[in-house]
Amino acid sequence: VIMLWGDGGCGKTTLGRILGKEYSCLNRNNETGACNTCENCLAINDYIKTGNTDNLINIREINVAEDSGKNDLSDVFEEMLIPSLYNEWKIYIFDEVQKASNGLQNRLLKITEETPEHVLIVFCTTEPDKILPTLKTRCQLNLHIQKPKLKELMQLLKYVCKSEGVEFDLRGLEYIASNADLVVRQSLLN
Repeated sequence: VIMLWGDGGCGKTTLGRILGKEYSCLNRNNETGACNTCENCLAINDYIKTGNTDNLINIREINVAEDSGKNDLSDVFEEMLIPSLYNEWKIYIFDEVQKASNGLQNRLLKITEETPEHVLIVFCTTEPDKILPTLKTRCQLNLHIQKPKLKELMQLLKYVCKSEGVEFDLRGLEYIASNADLVVRQSLLN
């Protein structure tokens, strides 16, 4: 169980997806990480970019703010208990988990007390103080994700422009990064 927390737009959900890739890779190397060539890596690369899980059977992304109906999540909890085929990992990313009611957080607490084998649960939140303390203590890893600094984001934008063969000037990149409030996703869209 992992909790990723930080400001909106800092990359929590994307990092959760990348973690899912590391757990799902069929040929993962302990030193270099996911192989980027197996069918799982290729499908997850598309998922990381688009959020589309149609080609993935073992990854579920649940936006708690939208999908917190009792029946929606009851199905997810039941699904967690079913062993995966071939001992592959099943990954559940709960985005906006701070929007979960106390009742839902208690249900999450119950499942995290004895997380089923080969199940990875990732909680993403902008407000960790709204998460039950007992649920937070169940997380084996708790990471504070921060937005990049202006210089770091400009380096990324510069790299992307060069990779795509797009002409740029540094003042333009600075404007894009600043105008996007240092949010990587928004900067790349601009």
